[in-house]
Amino acid sequence: MESSYQPSLPSAGQPAVQSSAAPPPFPTLPNVSQSGGFMPQPDVQMPMAQFGVTPGGGYLLRYLNCEVLRYDLPLSELAKLPGSYDPAKDYADILKACRGLGTDNKILIQALANKSPRDLAALSGYFSSQGRDLLDYISKETSGYFRDGLTALIMGPVLYDAKMLNEAFDKPGNDRSEATLTEVLLCRSNEELEIIKGAYHFKYGRQLYDEVVKKVSGSVKKLFIMTLSTQRPPETAPSAKEIDEDVETIFKSNDKKATFTEIFTRRSYIHLSRMITIYKHRNKSLSKVIKKETSGHLRDALLYILHGIKERQNPAQWRDAKRLEKTMAGLGTKNELLVFRLLRAQWNNENLQLVKSSYLRRYSKALDDRIKGEVSGAYRDLMMALASRS
Repeated sequence: MESSYQPSLPSAGQPAVQSSAAPPPFPTLPNVSQSGGFMPQPDVQMPMAQFGVTPGGGYLLRYLNCEVLRYDLPLSELAKLPGSYDPAKDYADILKACRGLGTDNKILIQALANKSPRDLAALSGYFSSQGRDLLDYISKETSGYFRDGLTALIMGPVLYDAKMLNEAFDKPGNDRSEATLTEVLLCRSNEELEIIKGAYHFKYGRQLYDEVVKKVSGSVKKLFIMTLSTQRPPETAPSAKEIDEDVETIFKSNDKKATFTEIFTRRSYIHLSRMITIYKHRNKSLSKVIKKETSGHLRDALLYILHGIKERQNPAQWRDAKRLEKTMAGLGTKNELLVFRLLRAQWNNENLQLVKSSYLRRYSKALDDRIKGEVSGAYRDLMMALASRS
């Protein structure tokens, strides 16, 4: 099928021209209704990425710990799927908000900012059944970072991540592209990685692995290549003997970049979490070793993994709260990263609440109040609607 995709504003549910290579298949895994919710792990609180992330039977997937519709479903089919949400009122409200001169941004926020990814997909399907494209409609009626936020919501977590990866590959080497690669691809389960690999191929007709090989440079390339091979073992109780061996290997290694890359991509998260603690007790903080022995994107990527899985309360959310603050600290707001990080934090409401509580503990200020002082206009109203959700 020929794509109507425009690089800055992709259309949800519409594939790009397919390459000759077959897309990665969906893994055969339990239905999301059977595997959803939190998966408790012994002796350690795992990052949100590890909780119940499994493709669903039929039309459902689980990604970033929320239920989403499969990215390859035609828009015309989305409105026919079962569910309790009736999109007719939101459809009428959005048309009303965009009628005449000017756009009623408050109505758009009310219609789009309080919906689950699954309901927003159903709304896109309803627009399609009425001969309209919701993503295209909103894109034409809005602008700037306000448009970026609304279109991200409409795309949903899987296709939005694919879009952000594509933009990162188009302009490699800057802080934004490096942050995108790190935050989309690292600390993910094997199942999530298979989903994003499939979605990227579906959308852009190119293999994600090939893009990394061509567009990523430096010592971090091997980390991403090994990550995409999805060889991480299951999250079972770790072996004390194997943890001891890894602690000793890192301590004695003369090539710590290669050692970190191997261990951080070939061990379960629960294994790594325990290993980080034991290494600190026997030697010194592993984060200090990473900072001393590595630099640049590789250092940031390794620390992203470490800070998201170490043994403390809500480590991933604590890390993500700090990364949100970095988008607002200092002179000027890094708006692209602020939209990206807040959107990814809010897909799952429980995750959002943990990020907000972590932010409040770390900075003694509410996240929504911090954002309110940084941005303005409809863009601020949208960010506030997302960040203030309870």
